[in-house]
Amino acid sequence: MPTSLFWAAAQIRAFGIVLHSIGSVDLATGIALAAWISIVYTMLGGVLADIVTDVVQGVIIVIGLVWLFASVAATHGGLGAALATIDTSRIRLTGGEQPSWFEVAEAWAIPLFGAVLAPELLSRGLAARSAATARWSMLGGGAMYLTIGLMPVVLGLLGPRLLPALQDPDQLLPELAKSHLSQVGAVVLVGALVSAILSTIDSAMLVAGSLLSRNVLLAGRDVGDRVRLRTVRACVLTLGVVAWLLATTADSVFGLIEESSGFGSAGIFVCVSFGLFSRLGGPRAAAAAMIAGAAVWALKYVPTVHDRLPWLAEHPFLCALAAALAAFLVAAHRRAR
Repeated sequence: MPTSLFWAAAQIRAFGIVLHSIGSVDLATGIALAAWISIVYTMLGGVLADIVTDVVQGVIIVIGLVWLFASVAATHGGLGAALATIDTSRIRLTGGEQPSWFEVAEAWAIPLFGAVLAPELLSRGLAARSAATARWSMLGGGAMYLTIGLMPVVLGLLGPRLLPALQDPDQLLPELAKSHLSQVGAVVLVGALVSAILSTIDSAMLVAGSLLSRNVLLAGRDVGDRVRLRTVRACVLTLGVVAWLLATTADSVFGLIEESSGFGSAGIFVCVSFGLFSRLGGPRAAAAAMIAGAAVWALKYVPTVHDRLPWLAEHPFLCALAAALAAFLVAAHRRAR
């Protein structure tokens, strides 16, 4: 649930930034509008509608990105000439000037271990008609992510030269669309971007609301469909407000995405890894890993930790991963005895 909440908050903030960029509203108002539009949109929709709109919006975004990418390249003398202007010092797989091995591991572990088990991604796979459909859709989606996804990465690397006066990096794509596309092209791309963000928020809040209503509030209770529907809508409303508050207090979309991938995912990764590839452990070991991982990650929010445990403050995900693994093994050993 925290993973989905932070992910929804990141998308709400991104939606608010787009509204701020293309409209005349301030950022706080844009985020508030984005939040309440998203909450109502989610309460009235469902997973099937979400998947259908994902496909349509995805196609439009791909067309818009290719259009924008080609337009930027043509404006600057072709792709080769545009790429030649990139400041190569910004292209670092390890980050920083002279990072330590632990800094590199922390930077890569969060997106790799945290995002691979994202509930929004798993819900698509579990909803597929067959294992083959799930397998090939994941492989196909991953291939498109690496190819189409490189376009905004390159645009981001070109950003300082294309828009040197840009104050907020999160506004790069809408601003590029306004300056390099026709009015129709900019409207299509930004419109598809807004729609896709809405659909992403919808996915995250549906996952969080379903988990809270089905697995917590109504767990083990025999109630009718109408009660279940009302309960999950109430959960979506409540969690949507929480996501709005998170989006308002955050500094950047990237920070929220990092929190989404890191909060609680260390324990989930340990549980699923042992569950898939061994017979070690059980429900108690899994619970211990998830609690330990989330608790250690949460320590990064405690101000005194930065002074007393600087290593944990600098590498919270690695510490959470180690704590989750240790808790799982200890609980599994006691169960075996």
